[in-house]
Amino acid sequence: MPILIILGSLGVGTLVAFALASAEKPVPDHEPDLPPDAPPPAGFPKSTGFKLVDKILPLLKQAADSSGIPLGLLIGWIAKESGGKIGETTKYDELGLFQLMPDERAKVGYTDRDRMMNDYTYSINAGLALIGSYMKAVDALGVATKGSSYYWRLVKLGHSMGSGALRTIVNMAQPSGDARTWSRLENFALAHVDEILHATKHSPEKWFPFVDKVYDVGAPFGFGSSDAAIVGGQVFVDIIDPLDALTA
Repeated sequence: MPILIILGSLGVGTLVAFALASAEKPVPDHEPDLPPDAPPPAGFPKSTGFKLVDKILPLLKQAADSSGIPLGLLIGWIAKESGGKIGETTKYDELGLFQLMPDERAKVGYTDRDRMMNDYTYSINAGLALIGSYMKAVDALGVATKGSSYYWRLVKLGHSMGSGALRTIVNMAQPSGDARTWSRLENFALAHVDEILHATKHSPEKWFPFVDKVYDVGAPFGFGSSDAAIVGGQVFVDIIDPLDALTA
């Protein structure tokens, strides 16, 4: 089937921050299960480092080509979120290759639990639709050139921390000019951990490095164009919206 894509001595403030951070879901901890010199799958320049992700590379390549989403983002997202284990789930009921939360599955219209955990085409399409929903949130921010690696990192950060938290961080960073590139935004966030944790209930110390890991896994396969800061208005690149592709 073709893919239609896509404790006692701590201060009160510290205690509050600790409580907020503890309430967050843990960072996914999937690590490579293949050696660094693993032979690449046929038709690809190298191995992803994840046995189960290597097996679905042709499907992911088809999805990337159809949707305009970089292959590297799909690879990094799946590798770090599920390790390529389609049946992976968590106590938060995250499901599938891309680990969609229940509200995310409802939002993008992929609610068949059995297919999410067994049907690779269905699970990949759900992931593309998920990415499409966070693309809209990043588009609304107007700080990253659509199609740049900065843009796609913001998409993953929005999924990891929530689009509301992403918006809050960008709004905090913009007055100082620190929302123009990924590195500046990350440095800003890590220098203002307590303020961001208080405002969003999500720790940038957890999620920015996680997005960096997603990027590191996917970058060899293409993770968008080189970053270009937006100055004086939004810049658009013709990229297919996965939500539109699914209904084409």
